[in-house]
Amino acid sequence: VDSETTYVNFAQLGWWTERPPRVAQVLTNAGYDVVTAVDADLEDRAFLDSIDVLVLPLTRVMSATASITVKDWVEQGGSLVGVFISPRMLARDGCRWTGAQHPRYVSDPQADWTCPTPANPDGGFQFWVLEMNSAVYEYGPLSEAYQTIFINDPTPKSFSVVDESPTHPIIQNTMTSLGISSIRLDRPTGAGAEFGRIFNANATSILRFSIPPGTGSAEGVDASQYDGYTAAQATRYGSGRLVFFDFDVLDFLPELNAGNAAQTHQGVTQGAIARQILIQSIDWAAGTDGTSAPVDRRGRSWAEVDVYNSGIYLRQFVNASGNVGLVGDLHARIYDPAGNLVYENTRSKIGVYPGGPDLRYSLPAYTPPGGLSSSGSYRVEVDYTFSYPTLDNIHLEAVEVVKNQGKGILTQPVPVGPLPERISGADRYATAAAISAATFDPGVPVAYIATGSNFPDALAGIAAAQGQSPVLLVAPTGIPPATAAELDRLQPGRIVLLGGTGAVSAGVEASLKHYTSGGVSRLAGADRYATAAAISAATFDPGVPVAYIATGANFPDALAGGPVAALRGGPILLVGANVPASTASELERLRPAEIVVLGGIGVVSSEVETALQTFTSGSVKRVAGSDRYSTGAAISASHFAPGVSVAYVATAASFPDALAGGAAAAFADAPVLLVSPTSVPSATAAEIVRLSPARIVVLGGTGAVSEGVRTELALLTGP
Repeated sequence: VDSETTYVNFAQLGWWTERPPRVAQVLTNAGYDVVTAVDADLEDRAFLDSIDVLVLPLTRVMSATASITVKDWVEQGGSLVGVFISPRMLARDGCRWTGAQHPRYVSDPQADWTCPTPANPDGGFQFWVLEMNSAVYEYGPLSEAYQTIFINDPTPKSFSVVDESPTHPIIQNTMTSLGISSIRLDRPTGAGAEFGRIFNANATSILRFSIPPGTGSAEGVDASQYDGYTAAQATRYGSGRLVFFDFDVLDFLPELNAGNAAQTHQGVTQGAIARQILIQSIDWAAGTDGTSAPVDRRGRSWAEVDVYNSGIYLRQFVNASGNVGLVGDLHARIYDPAGNLVYENTRSKIGVYPGGPDLRYSLPAYTPPGGLSSSGSYRVEVDYTFSYPTLDNIHLEAVEVVKNQGKGILTQPVPVGPLPERISGADRYATAAAISAATFDPGVPVAYIATGSNFPDALAGIAAAQGQSPVLLVAPTGIPPATAAELDRLQPGRIVLLGGTGAVSAGVEASLKHYTSGGVSRLAGADRYATAAAISAATFDPGVPVAYIATGANFPDALAGGPVAALRGGPILLVGANVPASTASELERLRPAEIVVLGGIGVVSSEVETALQTFTSGSVKRVAGSDRYSTGAAISASHFAPGVSVAYVATAASFPDALAGGAAAAFADAPVLLVSPTSVPSATAAEIVRLSPARIVVLGGTGAVSEGVRTELALLTGP
C-alpha cells in the first residue's frame, strides 16, 4: 500500500516518499507478484479478496471504514504484514484525499485533501487522528487484530533487535536459509521504534528489543526501560494471520539504508537478514494450518451507586473480559419511578484491553429540584457498546434503587440480544444516502427524489418505489453532497422527482440529469393530495388489490404504511377533512379491490371512511391504534408474520429517516416501526417481541433515536 494518507498527514513530501515503491521492487525481485494499492482500495473488500498478502510499509492512519474492512478480512482468512507505524490510528470522519494524482507528485498536497469540520464544512487541511483515552492510546480497529497494546515511541538513540522465539517458522526459516544460529539487527543511530505489550496467547513475540542501560531518547526519557519488549509479533487472528513489526525493519534493507544494511552478524549482512525476515513473514502470514484462533469480544461495564435524599451518584467502571482489545462508548441512564428517562451520560471511544486496569469514571450527579421522589424505585442502567466504530456488541447492567438507600449499591448484568445496527449520516440527506447505500446495488431502475424539507410528496413515493428503488432527499434549491455521491454510485436507469417546483426547484431538476442516462421526470400536482394522486397514476394500473389512505396533515401513519403498501402493490393516497377531488378521481380510476384507512378517527374521520366505500366493490377497513406508535404496530401486525428477517425502527418525531427507510424496508420485506427519541413505546415493544426479527436496524443518528433506545431494543430480543 502506497499511502496517500500518510503523506498528507505529515505534510512532508520528503518523509520517506520512496519507501513504498522501493519495497515493492524488493518484493518483486524476491519473486512475488506485486500490486500497488492506495488508501481507497482498503475500503474495497473485493480488492482485498483478490490478493494473498497485504503489506503496509508506510501507513500510519486509516479511515475507520478501511480499518474495519481490513480487520474483518484478516479475521476471515486474510494475511497482513504491517511495518513499524502501520495503522493503529483513525482519520477524522470525512477526511479524504481528493486529488487526481498521488501526493508524492503534488507540490502542495493540502489543496487536494478534504477534512470537513463544524467550522469549515467544505473541508480543509486539519487532519489528525481520533484520540481515545489515557489508558489506550491511538487504538483503532486494527489494534484488535494486532493483539498488542501500544505503549510509547520515545525514539531511542540506539537499539538492537534480537530473536526471541527461535523455533517459530519465521525465525527458524530465516536462520536456516542464511546459515546463522541467531538473529541480530543493530540500529546505532536510533529512531524507528515503538513499544507495546501482547495481550493474547494467539500472538507470539518473535523478535525483541535489546536496549543498553542508560540509553536516552529524543523525548528525554530512559529508553532502556523498554529493554526486552516485543519488537515483532506473529499473530493468529480468527482464520487469518498477520505479522506486525514494532521497529522499522525496512530501514535495514540496502535499498533504503545502505549503512544499516552493511552491518554484519555471524558473517551475514543485516540487510540480508532483514530481507529474509520480511520474506519469511509474508510466507508465514499467507500460510494456514486449517484452524481458526478464537476471537472473544467481551467487555463489562458496571457501576457503584450512591443514593441519598438529594440525588443519585454513579461511579462507572469498564474492562475487557474477552481476549481482544475493545473500543466503544460508555452510557449511563437513570429512569424515574414513572419510567421517564431523566439522566443520561456518554463517554465516547473508551478503549480497554485484556489484563489492563479497570477504568473508573466518577459521573456528574443526578440531583433533581427538591430531591428524589419517594413514590417508587429509580432504574439505573450502565452499558458498554463496542467495538468502535462498529459498536457491534453490548454489556448492560442495571439496578433498582429507592430514595436514601445508601452507598456502594452494585449494578447486575442484564441479558440482552444483539445490539441493533444503526444506519445514519451527518444529517437527513446523508442518512437517506446511507440507507440507500446499505440496501441497493448500482443500476437500480429508478431513483425517487423528494424534498427533505417536508413530508407529503415522498409519502406516496415509498409505495411507488415498490421495494425496487430508493427514495433520496434534496434541498429545495440544491443537491446535498451525500445525495450526489449516492446518485453517482447508483447510476439509476432514470430519476423521478416528486413534487412541484415549490418543493424542488427547476435548477435541481436540471442538475439531476447528470446522474442518469435515462432522463429526469417530475410527478407533481397542485397540492400534496394531487401530487400523491399523480404519483399513483404514473405507477399503478386500474384494479390494484388495495389502496391505502392516510391523512395529508401528518406523517407517522403513512410512514409505517409505506412498506406494506409497496409490498401489497397498492398506492398511498392522502385525504383531509374530506376526500379531495384529486384523490377521488384517482380512486375512481383505480377501483381498488380493497381500501385500508391508516390511523384513527382523529386523523381520518368516520365520514371520510364512509365516503371511501363508493370507490371499491370490496371492503373499507381501518388499521389504527390509540396513538402513532400503536397505529404503526397495528399496521405491521396486519401484514407481517413472526420471524421477519429484519425490522426497521425510526423516530416518530420527524419524517426524513423513515421516508428513506420505508423504501429499504419494502426491499427487505420488512416493517418500519416507530419509537420516541428516548424510549420504546409499549405497543412498538410488543410488536417487536411478536415479530421476533432476526435483526433490528435503527434509522438515524443518536439525536433521532438515542443509544438508550438502542439498548432497549436489544433487551427485547435478548435470551
